[in-house]
Amino acid sequence: MGKKRSFSTELFSVLTMLALFVAVFIVVVFGASSYRGSLSSQDHNNELRKVLGYVNTAVKNEHTDNVAIEEIEGVKALNITNEITGLQRRIYFRDGSVYENYGTVGSGFIQDAEMKIADVELFEFRSVSGGIIEIETSYGTSYVHIGG
Repeated sequence: MGKKRSFSTELFSVLTMLALFVAVFIVVVFGASSYRGSLSSQDHNNELRKVLGYVNTAVKNEHTDNVAIEEIEGVKALNITNEITGLQRRIYFRDGSVYENYGTVGSGFIQDAEMKIADVELFEFRSVSGGIIEIETSYGTSYVHIGG
């Protein structure tokens, strides 16, 4: 009878340890999943902040007359013209990314001069009165005043 009780105790101990292992494993899996989701959200938010900061800095350093929203080759672009050099800096959204491209005033996009700023889901801009540009992103709307 002692062997039967010992076997029952051992079986109970093994099942308890197995249940504890399964519970810890489930907690770790759900914790890792939650962490991955949080990290992904932070990465997306950081990309959007980087783009908005970049556009904000580019636009605030210019006069109102030097900044325009135009369509070039079917793509809506924020054009910042440097009257001294005759070059335009173009910031635009295409295929899930925001790009910057330099070219001469009135020219099309130069593929070799294209630089990816960041990957974002949504990035649209439009001119609002008084030298203000409205930028719409997947996290909401932001406003930038041209020239400071």
